[in-house]
Amino acid sequence: MLKIGELAKRCGLSVRALRHYDEVGLLVPSGRSESGYRLYCEQNIRRLQHILLLKQLGFSLKKIIEMLNNKTSSLSQTIDEHIAFTEQTIKLQNQLLTQLKFLQDKFSRGKSVVIDDYLATMEMMKMYDKYFNDEQLEQFAKRRTELGADKLNELQEHTWPDLIIKVKQAIADGVAVDSDEAKLLAAKWMKLANMFTQGDSEISAGIGKMYQQEKSLQEKTGISPQVMEFISQAWQNQQS
Repeated sequence: MLKIGELAKRCGLSVRALRHYDEVGLLVPSGRSESGYRLYCEQNIRRLQHILLLKQLGFSLKKIIEMLNNKTSSLSQTIDEHIAFTEQTIKLQNQLLTQLKFLQDKFSRGKSVVIDDYLATMEMMKMYDKYFNDEQLEQFAKRRTELGADKLNELQEHTWPDLIIKVKQAIADGVAVDSDEAKLLAAKWMKLANMFTQGDSEISAGIGKMYQQEKSLQEKTGISPQVMEFISQAWQNQQS
């Protein structure tokens, strides 16, 4: 049995904190000494270990009381639930970090950032979250960093838009998908795409699916299903 002062010293808590735990019913000592000091047994100490762990995980005292008094919920189950919650929190924080880095790119390129940019970034990240897993999103973020702000600006503001215009013009002109012109356009397209996908077939499939299904993205970029189909067929012919 440990007196309150001894327990406080060993666990790094104040005597006042242990008294408060007793008053609220969180950690009731198993007995008292003849002089009135609170005494704590081994079972009390194990319960205190659980309390300190749950506090470290961020639970309030009220919630800890509920959990420890709930006989149907084990400490292991509680930790599992908190792990799931923490993983989700980390995921959301990573998404926010990606959004902030995207906006930072604009600042570094001398672009003004307005509320529409924030909203568009949030919309884009939600869209990406539908088609790519966390690891793939991390690959995107890493690749953006590797390319750098200047290269990204060149690709986003000039290279991609210019190529999309040429492909749409070829479609309008009735250029055959097995022609040299179509094959050359497809080769340029795939080279640019590979700068981001780095040959990952799953990421490529995710991008294709996203552009096929997201109307707002098609309107914003000009990459319609017709454009995707033209490039796909021309690339198949280029490979044959």
